[in-house]
Amino acid sequence: MYKIDVICLTDTYDNSMYEVTNRVIKSVRISEKNVKFNIILLESNKETNFTYENVDVYIRPEEEFNYNKYLNIANEYLTSDWVLITNNDVIYQREWFSKILEIYNKRPDIESFSPKEVLFYSTIYGDHFDSEDDYFESYRVTESVMGWSLVMRKRVWDEIYPWDENFDFYYQDNDYAKTIESKGIKHAVVRDSLTLHIGNINFFKSNVDEDRDKKMEEDYYKFIKKWNN
Repeated sequence: MYKIDVICLTDTYDNSMYEVTNRVIKSVRISEKNVKFNIILLESNKETNFTYENVDVYIRPEEEFNYNKYLNIANEYLTSDWVLITNNDVIYQREWFSKILEIYNKRPDIESFSPKEVLFYSTIYGDHFDSEDDYFESYRVTESVMGWSLVMRKRVWDEIYPWDENFDFYYQDNDYAKTIESKGIKHAVVRDSLTLHIGNINFFKSNVDEDRDKKMEEDYYKFIKKWNN
């Protein structure tokens, strides 16, 4: 039986967010019959009264939220040969991990993956799988490296760890893509490994948030400075 560590970060500020996080946990649990999931949930809301029971490890760090710092905290709880880093608003479809394993068994030189996000690939990248190919190799973020769902061999995690804590939220996935590319680690999105990222629904709506945009700009310049682009 395959085992995979699942790292999920949440900010449980109300019942709606609690249900969103429970949904991703449930979707992972029921997605595979022959896979054992070790679900590690990190809660960033220090004031929350909500608790989660259907997880293997529940962590409420004392540190202020920092995406990559929280990943580093999760490191000591990893027990498997595979690692999934997921947003708490992703729904995993049946056999999503089995489909990734099928590609890995054919191409063991590819050790980093993302499932295919249905919404993005039905709108923006619909032409990537018109051929017989059942995977698409690329280091481009959202096109192949999907920060809301990253699957990797534990060896890849070990190559990256510790995660760069300068990237506390935005451009964390861009940094991941550049890091694995610099190390010669191949990445692919898998055609038949399916997810739905609820957060992407908002991507297609007009939504101006000045604080968010300012933070994104700050993190963009961190990324540029690190990689000299």
